[in-house]
Formats: sequence, structure tokens, C-alpha cells
Amino acid sequence: MVRVWFKPYVTLIWLGALLMSGAGLLSLSYRRLRFGAPQPSAVKVAAQ
Repeated sequence: MVRVWFKPYVTLIWLGALLMSGAGLLSLSYRRLRFGAPQPSAVKVAAQ
């Protein structure tokens, strides 16, 4: 005999983990806000 237990809160825990990992991958794909990315210079200095 096998008992099957359904616990809906465990499903929500897994759903939350998948949501957080998806958000992490999305944040890594946005290059402009990535930590350590080179910043473009706003002002160009003319050489004399």
C-alpha cells in the first residue's frame, strides 16, 4: 500500500525558488547594470 501526500505549500516553495533563479538570470542578462562592467565616458577631452 502506498500513500500519496499532496502538500500545496511545498509546491509554493519550489515555485518561489524557480522565480528567484529566473530573476537572477534576468538580472545577469542586463549588461548595463552588471557589477564591474566598464562605464562609458560622458565627456570627451580634446587633446592639445
